[in-house]
Amino acid sequence: MLAEQAATITERLPDYYQRLRDWLQTSSSRLLRSLGAALPLELSLPELLAFTQTQGATTAAGAQAAAASPWGWLGTVSKAVFLTLAIFALAFYWTLEGEVIVRRLLMRIPLDRRDRVRSLIAEMEGKIGGYFRGQAILCVIIGVLSTLAFLVLGIPYALVLGLLMGIFEALPVIGPTLGAIPAVIITLAVAPDKVILVVGALVAIQVLENNLLVPRVMDESVGVNAIVSILAITAFGILFGLGGAILAIPLAAILQIFINRLIFDLPMPEEVVATPAKEAGAANRSQYTVLRMEAQALAQDVRKNVRNTDAEEDGSPDEESQAAEDMIETIAKDIDGLLLQMEGKA
Repeated sequence: MLAEQAATITERLPDYYQRLRDWLQTSSSRLLRSLGAALPLELSLPELLAFTQTQGATTAAGAQAAAASPWGWLGTVSKAVFLTLAIFALAFYWTLEGEVIVRRLLMRIPLDRRDRVRSLIAEMEGKIGGYFRGQAILCVIIGVLSTLAFLVLGIPYALVLGLLMGIFEALPVIGPTLGAIPAVIITLAVAPDKVILVVGALVAIQVLENNLLVPRVMDESVGVNAIVSILAITAFGILFGLGGAILAIPLAAILQIFINRLIFDLPMPEEVVATPAKEAGAANRSQYTVLRMEAQALAQDVRKNVRNTDAEEDGSPDEESQAAEDMIETIAKDIDGLLLQMEGKA
């Protein structure tokens, strides 16, 4: 059904465009009549590009040539496919090897800073994962609510229009407006008397999202200030285009973590200030702290001995030495975690 509606919209889009243009030209508003007179006679991508661009005839001719060239379309499609596959490949690789990569990174960091770096990485992963999970939830909710609204109002192609609303929801700031444009155009062409109802329903959905869904879903998972979000979207959008605008909020969250932890030296979320009641068990926990420090020092000494042995032989570590270092790091991490649990129970 979804594919049929999409094919039908594509087939009837020129007719809808002509109806919209006629409605604008016969409107009682002078502004709408001027807009209708300025629109091209037929729905054509190069002509629409020429209408929206400010460079004049040269830009329009270049856009028309690029759209007509099969190599231009092939390059665009190939780039989109490559970027999509690259994103999925990186996500799959990080899912499988992320822990190993983090562990190898921690091995090259001084022992007394590893816990802080590990907490920093975990916090960044939590922010990024929370953002994408929250964004996916918002896209689904907005898509479902929009589809239901279109069905109730009797707007044709409700499934396709609702899907577009959900997809454009992923774009910050301008996404809801872009998603509403197809619905408004089709409504103006098919049932102009329902335009106010459609716009009102979409506005109500956005009010519900901004006042109820976003604070509960996004703010709690990402925690980036609204003003910082707008500035980040503007800056990253100018620097990196559409991709930068989409990733602006998680990138801003990462920068915020770095600034808080490394510049202002604020405590980690799980860190708390000690109180006299908590200091009562310090004597019992001190022995586990000493054991943890001794275990970490022992693991570091063993790693140094392994590296010194490799240096005396040929100067480069082999696979067995690397595996031994990984095993030592794993054992040290397990012992440290066990002692930490025992210390917490003390």
